[in-house]
Amino acid sequence: MQQFESNEIVTSGSHPSFDFVTVRHGADVVHRVTVTGPFDLRRRIVMYEETLKVTPNSRYFCILDNSAEHENDFAYDDIQKLAEWLREEGLTSVYGVTITNDPGYPNMVQIVTAVLHIVELGGTVITTSDPEEAEAFIRENLALVQQMDADDRQR
Repeated sequence: MQQFESNEIVTSGSHPSFDFVTVRHGADVVHRVTVTGPFDLRRRIVMYEETLKVTPNSRYFCILDNSAEHENDFAYDDIQKLAEWLREEGLTSVYGVTITNDPGYPNMVQIVTAVLHIVELGGTVITTSDPEEAEAFIRENLALVQQMDADDRQR
């Protein structure tokens, strides 16, 4: 996977249960998070706190790699609390892809999508087992929002 290696690294870090690297891509940044242990709401909040510090605008782009299949304790109430908190933190859209082979994860993505709609957060979330597909998804959405920005500036 290219992991956006031609882009400037903004920050990186390691915490219990995850490592991350954030790279600049135009006016946006992309967060690449690798799950290294059990990943519950508390750890997700730490992840978002760390990555939101360097997110330069209201759009959030993230590849969450849980291909090692660590425990993912994330209930509906957790999803709703997290989405509401992200909205309060100023996000307007979330573009996220989770890399996993977990056959139940598409159901979670459906729930996350519904909750994002309820709390009026735009964007798209998906799941895949293919790291190249994950990167392509983020690149396509980056290009889309950056083109929309360019169109807005021309108006």
